[in-house]
Amino acid sequence: MNQDTHYQTHLTTEECILYCHPGPSGKGDRMLKVCRYEDDYAKFRIGFQKEFELMAPLAKLCPTLPKYYRLITYQDAPGIEMELISGITLDEYLSKRKPARTREPAFLLSKDTITHICTQVYHTLYFLYQHGIVYFDLSPKNIIITNSNTFDIKFIDFTFCFHRSCQDLQNYKQYESRYRLETSGRPLAASLTRTMMFFQARLFYTSESSFAQLNRRDLANEHFFFREYFKMYFLHLFENENPDKDVLNNDSSCCAPTVEGQLDLLSTYYKNFLSFLK
Repeated sequence: MNQDTHYQTHLTTEECILYCHPGPSGKGDRMLKVCRYEDDYAKFRIGFQKEFELMAPLAKLCPTLPKYYRLITYQDAPGIEMELISGITLDEYLSKRKPARTREPAFLLSKDTITHICTQVYHTLYFLYQHGIVYFDLSPKNIIITNSNTFDIKFIDFTFCFHRSCQDLQNYKQYESRYRLETSGRPLAASLTRTMMFFQARLFYTSESSFAQLNRRDLANEHFFFREYFKMYFLHLFENENPDKDVLNNDSSCCAPTVEGQLDLLSTYYKNFLSFLK
């Protein structure tokens, strides 16, 4: 790719820049996802290679995944050429939904909208788990609302996903310790649980900063979502009769559920969440 070519910025995430790219048709139907910081080039070059190998074949089979075209280097930075996804990130949308006369956590979206979004997330993760993909980077920043009327979504970031192979699970352990994954040192099942819980809880906050500040207090006060929902996770998933025990730090929890076990966990998360919304 021509190093002197400059493209219009489409979206900026914490670690990547997404550029509009005309593609071979010249219709602007592609985007480049490029690493933002030179210090991260090495890890993202590996991450993009893994993402392309794992996700390109699967993206052809799942409507909520972006299409992948090729690995690229753009102005010396590693990147991937992908389908252009228009819309607004779920993170940006939530930031505009200030609750009226209610402190957070609060229902920023209708229950039907939350259900529709989480149903799409559930089906996407279920599909990935069926194909051996372990995904932890579940965040509103990595989901684009492609239609603000129907709230259809697409995922945009799988740079640090993993396959269930023994070698790749070892890469997951290295990723935990090196790339700030909050579940570092915890068993795989607990990490998957925490990923789902925090994504679903985040839907009740306008921003990641407000969620980070408030969820500690809410956990202590057993308020709202955390009292009714998080403990239901703990009790059901780990068969722990003591709801106050921090099972996410319990090294005796199952370390690597089978694919079937992973699917069962995911189905439980989804069903519990729908029950909470009723």
